[in-house]
Amino acid sequence: MPALGYEVKSYPQGAVHQLSPRLDWYEGRWFLRGEARFTRNTFGTINFAGIARAQADIAPDWQAWIGVAAGNEDFLVGAPPIQSVRTLRTRSAYAGAQWTGLPGWTLRLDVVGVHSEPRLSRAGAALSVARSF
Repeated sequence: MPALGYEVKSYPQGAVHQLSPRLDWYEGRWFLRGEARFTRNTFGTINFAGIARAQADIAPDWQAWIGVAAGNEDFLVGAPPIQSVRTLRTRSAYAGAQWTGLPGWTLRLDVVGVHSEPRLSRAGAALSVARSF
């Protein structure tokens, strides 16, 4: 199923526009997504990111997913009048699982690793519990 997203974020320095075409595919217990993100930032450059995700129902109350992403982002470094635009290139991998075995409750685990050049590489994990009313 194709989809197209458009988002505008307003900042004091100007508007940031993001266009996100994607393609979703459902097959039995599997869900696959491929997405591209084109972002025009406040200094007029255009950044690109590509994202892929696979998700499956692995048991009646369990879902699991894995994904990868890669792209670049321009940002300002320094203070006026000495500022410059730098590009951060990132590659990410993420995975997670959620359990919905109790009515109205969801238990979820997410892990992510991000490798950035020239710096800012990081990794993390999150465990969350949600209750619907």
